[in-house]
Amino acid sequence: MSKKKKILFLIQLPPPVHGASLRNKFLLESRLLNLNFNISLLEIKFANDVHDIGKLSFKKIIKTIYLAIRLLQQLLKNPDLVYFNFAVKEPAFYRDALLLLIIRLFKVKHALHIRTQGVSVASSNNKLKRLLYKYCFKKSETICLSEALSNDIKNVCNSSIHIMNNGIKDLAESYLKTKIEISNNTIKILFLSNLMRTKGIFDLLEAAKNLRFNNKEFNIQIVGKEYDIKEEEIKNKIEEFDLKEYVSILGPLYNNDKHEAFLNADIFVLPTYDEAFPGVVLEAMQFQLPVVSTNEGAIPEIVEDRETGLIIEKRNIEHLTEALSLLIDNKNLRKKMGQAGRVKFLNNYTSSKFEENMCTLFNRILT
Repeated sequence: MSKKKKILFLIQLPPPVHGASLRNKFLLESRLLNLNFNISLLEIKFANDVHDIGKLSFKKIIKTIYLAIRLLQQLLKNPDLVYFNFAVKEPAFYRDALLLLIIRLFKVKHALHIRTQGVSVASSNNKLKRLLYKYCFKKSETICLSEALSNDIKNVCNSSIHIMNNGIKDLAESYLKTKIEISNNTIKILFLSNLMRTKGIFDLLEAAKNLRFNNKEFNIQIVGKEYDIKEEEIKNKIEEFDLKEYVSILGPLYNNDKHEAFLNADIFVLPTYDEAFPGVVLEAMQFQLPVVSTNEGAIPEIVEDRETGLIIEKRNIEHLTEALSLLIDNKNLRKKMGQAGRVKFLNNYTSSKFEENMCTLFNRILT
């Protein structure tokens, strides 16, 4: 029996809880990966809360030095591959570029997993940064979440780019078996995300005002933790638009409570301005919800327009209103799109599919 190859995971783990940290935790604990490889961990730990992400501090500089020393120690153990959850947005990009330099000095194979976007814009506006990006991607195995997101780095990456869709556990099956179809004229629309301006919450409220004016029967449930928007701001806007009977703020929900929110909804909406590969859209699809979202990042690849949901232009209140109106008025269309979304989820975005694809990719890189 051949000796298992050694992979060093240089990754972020919860907390804070976000898509990348959850996917990393899943891979680290994957039974399939641990059966095939000898996995060790070097955790990138610079934030305990989502509010700390992207903020530079003296404490983080000290942590970077300490992390670099620990990386040197791990590299002396001669791993066959470093799997690196690589940041492309500053200031974390400069930290990760330093860590990559250290990895390159040891001439170790490395795979950079890119989970955000912004390289194209940043590199087009800054020649020095473009050169730095080119250095980072040169001779690296680079993993992107989708074809659309790979376009973000193609102008600075001449090496291999591997497309790897995220996947999540199918937690909906047991819930869907118990779902009771209720004849109700009031359609429940679910928004679930951290309360951030870039998620389009206020666009949704503008659309809700239009829906009320058009005499639509609906209730929007806003679920999420405060980030750069306070609940009080949303409540003020609800009062200004006379939406108290139409919009509910439920705060953050977790585990069973969150799953019940998906189960009881009729439509999922995420009118986001800036996105890579939102796991919450996969969650909505597994619960057979038609999805209304924007043409950002990988969303148009995940959500097939007019098949599993409706894709709209970001910041376009009129388009958002029209999309929600169409689904509010058409139960059969909601059901058809929701069922198609679940089929696509099962075929492409389950955790087992993600796990198998990552195992195949690691074997390919290490061959």
